[in-house]
Amino acid sequence: MTTSQSPDYRIRQQSAAIAARLKQAAAGEIYIPSKDKDRIKIGIAMDDKTITLEIPWETIRNTTQSALDEYIFVLMKGEMKQ
Repeated sequence: MTTSQSPDYRIRQQSAAIAARLKQAAAGEIYIPSKDKDRIKIGIAMDDKTITLEIPWETIRNTTQSALDEYIFVLMKGEMKQ
């Protein structure tokens, strides 16, 4: 687990993995139960906080994996309010 104060490389590893899974799910490569809905709601649990992210599947499909990674990273660092 990480906190918002963890080293950037550790948070980046987690944000990159989350972004990759979202892109895989949007492409139909992995099964996600909420795929039949128009958006997904996920929780990102960290040692010092929990982030709830609700995002349309269309946005995930139309956004690059690196852009999703950066968005999630910023949320995990606490540098942006949801």
